[in-house]
Amino acid sequence: MTINDRKVPDYMFHREYDRLSRLQQDQPEPLKIGEEELREITERNVIDQFLFWLKAEEEVPEIDGNEVDRVFARTLKQYPGEGRPTEEQKAVIRSDLEGQIRQEIYFSGLFAGISLTEEDARREFDGNREKYRLPEKVHCSHIVRHTHGEGVDPNRALQEILEAQKDLQRGIPFESVALKYSDRNGQGGDLGTFPRGSMVEKFEKVVFALEPGRASDVFRTEFGYHIALVHEKIPSLPLEFGKIKGDIIGELENRERGRLVTEILAGLKEKAVILRD
Repeated sequence: MTINDRKVPDYMFHREYDRLSRLQQDQPEPLKIGEEELREITERNVIDQFLFWLKAEEEVPEIDGNEVDRVFARTLKQYPGEGRPTEEQKAVIRSDLEGQIRQEIYFSGLFAGISLTEEDARREFDGNREKYRLPEKVHCSHIVRHTHGEGVDPNRALQEILEAQKDLQRGIPFESVALKYSDRNGQGGDLGTFPRGSMVEKFEKVVFALEPGRASDVFRTEFGYHIALVHEKIPSLPLEFGKIKGDIIGELENRERGRLVTEILAGLKEKAVILRD
């Protein structure tokens, strides 16, 4: 691929593809994206990265060679003796480091003018009171039978979770049933206390609707079949402005940085000439 008559280095595609692949490793199978989509996302991300590479090169044509030498020397020390890069690989590494340093200088200058005040934070706080609250929390235990993974039989998982439900209905303590049936039975299935947004949506929809001391019916999420028991519900509470104004200023500054990056990237894409191999 070439962008504005400059060839995009192959390693940028390999590096981004590997990064996205690693992010998927811990995802349950239903949430993993397919190979074609993974490659499409990789290409989009690399185009964005390379456009900013070129922009930084244009805005920061000269950089401190001594600084590049220092960073390059530190980077080479990270390679084991038998894995030392070839001279060709060293040239690629150095070029990449130069690009990274240019972009750091470019973005530092771009963001230098962003400065938000306490007044800005107060307006944000007063206009979004519901946003600035401690989230509702629950203390919850669960019994889970997974439906994905090597050697897992979804039908057997369903039968065993139904057996667990029968034990609960007979009055056997939840902790004992969890220890007997659950795939995650540490602490008798106790998940501790967690806020909204910590678990998958299907799980939270059930547990945050339960009354304390009540066990749910059997329900299913991306991970498998569950029975949940809520021990305690902690309501949402408002936060004090004085304690979070610094966080709000930081949030507003990040928002402005994101707006600037999006605006500049849109302009770069509009003018870019992209030729795919």
